Amino acid sequence: MNLIIDTSSDKMRLILSNKSQIKSFIGNSYSKCQEHLLPEIDSLLCKYNKKLKDIDLYGVVVGPGSFTGIRLAVTTVKAFCFVEKNKKIVPINILDLLGFVLGKNNKKEFYVIVKCTSSKSYVGYFNHDFKEFKVMKNEDIAQINCENMFGFNGVNIFNKKLKLVEISDEDYVEYINNANRYVDYKGLEPIYMALSQAEEELLKRENNV
Repeated sequence: MNLIIDTSSDKMRLILSNKSQIKSFIGNSYSKCQEHLLPEIDSLLCKYNKKLKDIDLYGVVVGPGSFTGIRLAVTTVKAFCFVEKNKKIVPINILDLLGFVLGKNNKKEFYVIVKCTSSKSYVGYFNHDFKEFKVMKNEDIAQINCENMFGFNGVNIFNKKLKLVEISDEDYVEYINNANRYVDYKGLEPIYMALSQAEEELLKRENNV
């Protein structure tokens, strides 16, 4: 039995899967994840008569995305796997997951764009077996000349028409089933890629910008 946790974007998502079934819960806002994540995990497990000890593998989105949501998901899975030893964990980079989903139908180069701040975005570049992840200013992204550019999680780049992409429950499950890298709870770490807005403001004040 697998449990997948994604609190990196604007909706909390929990997916319970095995070889024959996929069950999920999608919450309304990650702003309340801190209060609702554990109760919703418990509710999802109870609904299908499962317990944490029945989970063999955890898939957890480690970023990039909501700083608070990412920390919460990573800390929760670490705690679960500290108590229940010998569990597999698949850390999920949301940019890599989007590349995995889009790569099925896009054989040429393409970009995936995920919202970071009002002026910056997380960018994944994919070209055959090559991929690169970085943070870019939206004004620089607007200058990229590529016909295959996809947006996720409400990203809006001026002067750039992005094709919107969604991720299904099946996409998450297929991704972790194809994973070739597992970590234990000690090796599970968040991927931030950028400073939070609060950290950026503090840095500006310290440098009198």
